Amino acid sequence: MPSSCSPIRCGPIFRETISRRRLMSSIAANGGSVRRADGYGLSQLNLRIVSALVLGPLAIACIYFGAPWFNALIATAVAIMAWEWTRMCCGSALTAESALAPLVVVAGLAAASFGHIWVATSAVLAGGICVGIVAFTLRRDLPVWAGSGVLLVGFAGIGLVWLRSTGDSGVIVVLWLFGAIWLTDTCAYFAGKTIGGPRLAPRISPNKTWAGLFGGVIASAAFSAAWLGWLQGQAIVNGIVLGVAVAVVAQLSDLTVSRVKRLAHVKDTGTLIPGHGGLLDRADGFLLNGTLIVLVALLGGKDVIPWQ
Repeated sequence: MPSSCSPIRCGPIFRETISRRRLMSSIAANGGSVRRADGYGLSQLNLRIVSALVLGPLAIACIYFGAPWFNALIATAVAIMAWEWTRMCCGSALTAESALAPLVVVAGLAAASFGHIWVATSAVLAGGICVGIVAFTLRRDLPVWAGSGVLLVGFAGIGLVWLRSTGDSGVIVVLWLFGAIWLTDTCAYFAGKTIGGPRLAPRISPNKTWAGLFGGVIASAAFSAAWLGWLQGQAIVNGIVLGVAVAVVAQLSDLTVSRVKRLAHVKDTGTLIPGHGGLLDRADGFLLNGTLIVLVALLGGKDVIPWQ
């Protein structure tokens, strides 16, 4: 039996000591990283602003010119987002799922570009199921979420491409949707930071607040009322209702991605966009909104859209 002077130490006390040392080392390392970032004079807010100034005009130009530029932009975006999602669910290394997912969503988008919405939707649905089965077979941590993410990303891309192709009003509608979602994200961020208050979903995303939710909803509603009333001659109440709906769905999309990130034990989905993380972190508000647009396209086509 080891004596009290024995160098062999074990048990919960020793494990707690190791954990504390590792935690302190991690805090010190993170502190060094923060100091280096501050040394370059770039805060997270500044990085967000720079990223928006670069990506915003590019997206607006592609929306304005339409196909093939807009379709190419969306195809690139959904391929990256599908890659980020499956890597988050199935591991950071190159896997069969992370290689298959981008191919699936791009194939669906190609079909949508030629107006074949049912073919596009079926391709993404089948591909998402295949990704989930592969992830389950290989015993990944989140196989169901891996397949579900392919569906959300693929449907979002299909919905945006279809919406842009809906005649002369397509450009106005897509610009409105992008503006409403961007304003929801931006104003929710600033309202949450400035006002604070009760947490919206502390177990899913501790930084989100009710103030942020309402700030995003109000901004989207005001923008939509002005946009649809000014450019489309719609009743203001129509714009308010649509703006609120888009904002709420965008926030639900954000919480969905936050839930998966928490399950996967990651802070960001990637590192592509400075100040935001991955492209999925920046564009998550489009996931459920795009899926709803696909349902509109499948069920009623252009006649369902109130400004047609």
